[in-house]
Amino acid sequence: MYFYDTMRRYIETRGGTAAPQFLQLAVDGQLYRLRWVHVTVDEKRCEVRTRRPRGHAHDLYHAVLFTRGAGHFTLHDREAPCQPGTLVLTGPLDSHDFGPTHPGLLEYRELTLAWEAEDGRALRSGWRDVVAWLTGVPVAALNIPPVRHLDLEPFEQVSRHIENVLNVLDARQPGAAFLGALELAALLRLVAAAAVADSAPAETGDSMSARLHRARLRIEQHYRARLAVPALAELAGLSEGHFHRRFRALFGIAPHAYQQRLRLDAARVLLRSSALSCKEIAAQVGYDDPALFSRLFHRRFGQAPGACRR
Repeated sequence: MYFYDTMRRYIETRGGTAAPQFLQLAVDGQLYRLRWVHVTVDEKRCEVRTRRPRGHAHDLYHAVLFTRGAGHFTLHDREAPCQPGTLVLTGPLDSHDFGPTHPGLLEYRELTLAWEAEDGRALRSGWRDVVAWLTGVPVAALNIPPVRHLDLEPFEQVSRHIENVLNVLDARQPGAAFLGALELAALLRLVAAAAVADSAPAETGDSMSARLHRARLRIEQHYRARLAVPALAELAGLSEGHFHRRFRALFGIAPHAYQQRLRLDAARVLLRSSALSCKEIAAQVGYDDPALFSRLFHRRFGQAPGACRR
């Protein structure tokens, strides 16, 4: 692949600026302190796809929010879809490359961190463990996929937190690392809240509620595709009719309506953060008929898709 890489902003903390002690971790009797590595706003354009995508891995943690463009990046040597509002969390040894795998442009904001012991040894636990240790939420209660597609409000919140980290570290004033750490803590609070909301409830096991939560997560992961109700019902261990009734009773919304809400919320994010046409956005979120997309969008938000940009 041939890339044009434009760093729109790049804040490197020479030697790795240590964060305040409230973000340090004690793991197996060893103390690890957070170290800022760099914070960037990056723009990558792919001109020609020449080979299968391959990623790289290291002892670093990345939090990446895609803010412009729609396409695919590389995760674990496979293509993963992204659009404005896609949040990616990779940890040590997670193979990745955030550049586009097909011709096109992707812009993203990136936090790169490390947790290191006094002797330089790097922490290699995953994000799920890190978030659990820092927030006090039990690991079993967290569902943190490496790729999450955010709705408009959390997208704007995460984007603002990363922008604030950029600004305070760029200022290089006393206390900048502390202010940056506060923004990181606020970002991780959002991640933990979303992870708990997506996780099956405490009585997990193979309970009915747990199976329905898994079905809902399947819809969220594949909301662009045609809804395969038989497969969802099988995942929940129910007949199709019983699945519809139990899903609505638990979540207050029918499966098709839930998918439609996910699609329209994703479309609103794209309308406010990309230059794609309404027709392109309709196709991006799963609608082949732009007219149907416009009617459904107006019904949900009270305005036409085009008016959402004004």
